[in-house]
Amino acid sequence: MKNILRIILFMVILIGSALLFRFWALNNFNLAFSDLNNESFPSNFPKTAVSDIETIPIIEVMAPEIISEEVYSDNKIIKDESKDINKEELKDINLTFTSPSKDANLYIGCKYQISLSSSAIIKSINLSLYDFGTRQSQGPVSSGISRNNTADDIKNIEWKVGGVWPGKYFISTSDVNGQELNKKSSAFNIIKVPENINKTNIEEFCKNN
Repeated sequence: MKNILRIILFMVILIGSALLFRFWALNNFNLAFSDLNNESFPSNFPKTAVSDIETIPIIEVMAPEIISEEVYSDNKIIKDESKDINKEELKDINLTFTSPSKDANLYIGCKYQISLSSSAIIKSINLSLYDFGTRQSQGPVSSGISRNNTADDIKNIEWKVGGVWPGKYFISTSDVNGQELNKKSSAFNIIKVPENINKTNIEEFCKNN
């Protein structure tokens, strides 16, 4: 019985000592951190107000404007209006077909001159033969007209009439000096060489007609 009481007393003393040690350790731990906080952040540490912070200005970078067809010279912007001038010249160009003439008879296989009268120098021109009734373009192989024609100064283009169907036709431009321009000739007739003309006499027949 005495042994049991001794054991109980020993356990009480042991538990009490443990609780006292825990209380002491926690108390010292809190005191240490309290001192550390006071030393790290003194009460007289200057506080910066939001209004005292220097505001850094925000500079908005604007994307440069895209300047179409403009060049820089002597720090000045000079607009290149050469293309506009060319377009205006083409709008006002006075281009006419002087031949074939209206209602002329052109024979298949014979050579003729496509003559132009223009207020400007023609260095390149696209031509096509069109059926007057259907308004269908005849290709360069069947019509005999070269579509793309270039020279220093185009005034006359030699044309050997191709093997198209006899009928009424006209010639039209689609491009002049690299710019779109539509000009039409007068309507003319394309007919067959008379059957009584021998092949050996066709060249002479063409010269006379």
